[in-house]
Amino acid sequence: MSVIFEIWKSKDERVNSFLQKYPEIPELLNEIFDTPRILISVAQKSDLSTEQTVLLQLWRTIYDYQEDSLFLLICKRFDAGFALLRMAAELARDIARMAEDSANYAMWQSKDKIKREEYYRQTFRFNKKNPAEKFVLEQYNLFSNFGIHGHSTSICHLDKVGETEDGEYALLSIQDAAVIRNIGLWMAAYLPVHQVCQSAFRKQISEVDPKLLDLVERMQAAFVPSIKALCSHKA
Repeated sequence: MSVIFEIWKSKDERVNSFLQKYPEIPELLNEIFDTPRILISVAQKSDLSTEQTVLLQLWRTIYDYQEDSLFLLICKRFDAGFALLRMAAELARDIARMAEDSANYAMWQSKDKIKREEYYRQTFRFNKKNPAEKFVLEQYNLFSNFGIHGHSTSICHLDKVGETEDGEYALLSIQDAAVIRNIGLWMAAYLPVHQVCQSAFRKQISEVDPKLLDLVERMQAAFVPSIKALCSHKA
C-alpha cells in the first residue's frame, strides 16, 4: 500500500475511533448537520439567476469547509481546522454583500485585481448591525488569530503524558478534552454562518416553505447548552 493510502487510512481510523469513544458527539452533530443542506436544497428549487446560482454554490463551499474542518479538529490539527472556519466566515460575509447588489457581485468576480483597493475593502465588510454577522465577525477574528495566523494552536495544547524510560525526555500529547472543547467551538461557529447565507435566499426559501426561515435560529437556540458543555469539557 502506498504512503498516501496509509496516511488516509490512519486519519479514517483516528476519526472513527474518536467518534466511537464519544458517541454523544456524533449524536449532537447529526442533529445540526443537515440544517444547511435542507436550506440549500430548498433554495435551489426556485428559479435562480446566474448570480444566485453562483452564490448557492459558494454556500455549498462553506459547508464543505466546515465538514473538512471538523475532521481536522478530531485529528488534532487545530490550526488547519480553524483556518477553514475563518474561510467559511469570510465567504459568508462575501455572499451577504454580493446578494445586496449586482455591482458587488461583479466586484467580487474581479477581486484578484482589486481586493487591495479601499473601495473593495469598504464594500466587503461585516455588517455589525446585523446580530448574525456580528457574531460571525467574532468568529472570523478568533479563527484568524488561532487559525490563519496562529500556527501553534496544536502545540499549545500539548500536555505531558509521561517520560522516556531513562527519564530524560517528556512524552507530549494532545488530550481528548482539548479536542472536545474545540469541537464545541466548531459547533458554536457552525450554524451562524448559514444564518448569514440564508439571508441571500430569504425570498426563495419563503416561497417554498416559510417555516424554514427561522430554522437556523431555532436549532442554534436548542443546542446552546450542549455547545457550552463541550466548550467547557475538562475530562
